[in-house]
Amino acid sequence: MSRAPQTERQRIYQALNRDRINAQRRARWRRDSTFRAKHIQEGKDRRVKQRAADPVAYKVRQYWRMIWTCYRLTREAWCDLFEAQDGACGLCAKQFVLVIPPTGLQVDHCHRTGRVRGLLCHSCNTKLGWYEKRAALIREYVGW
Repeated sequence: MSRAPQTERQRIYQALNRDRINAQRRARWRRDSTFRAKHIQEGKDRRVKQRAADPVAYKVRQYWRMIWTCYRLTREAWCDLFEAQDGACGLCAKQFVLVIPPTGLQVDHCHRTGRVRGLLCHSCNTKLGWYEKRAALIREYVGW
């Protein structure tokens, strides 16, 4: 039997039984600590190789992965925000140059809802975060 038909059969089988296969893998992950440790170590080794091969590309991938994980923001959506704000901080309008990975601008988001509001420089993001934590106290003090 040739290799190609077997591969196609496997692909079809996996597509039809995806849920069952994933359940088996999750069960093995839970019960087999050796299996788990092996795969964790393989992932670490792969990342070490990637970092050594091209440190800049690795850093760029890590940055965009973090942006997606924390804010569910794609690279295209981030760039759209950057262009919509004309490459400037959303509060103080300080101009930034687009470099990859982006430096200087931080993603501003609502901590309660998780909604992304825009891009801010480090200074404005820090000040806004400080104000948001103490808004009620400040309003009370000022008498608003």
